[in-house]
Amino acid sequence: MKLMYCWKFLPGCYQEGMKVFLETGAPDPEGDLKTIGRWHAPGSQYGFHLVEGDPVVAAELSAQWSHLVEIEATPVIDDEEAKTALRKVF
Repeated sequence: MKLMYCWKFLPGCYQEGMKVFLETGAPDPEGDLKTIGRWHAPGSQYGFHLVEGDPVVAAELSAQWSHLVEIEATPVIDDEEAKTALRKVF
């Protein structure tokens, strides 16, 4: 399963969050979860993180950062996966 995290720092947490990110590199938790990509919106306090793997491990990742960021996780599929689903309906 792929999840797109849209994250935004909680008020007053930007500096602490960036320090944690710089010190740790924000690694994936142990288990079946892989970062596909992570993007930061320059000049803002938000960004995006695309992961693939076990949703339980993804929930752990969200919990690890929940004291610093608000996270919205959306399941996503690529074009080919969408076409497969759509062909069954249309």
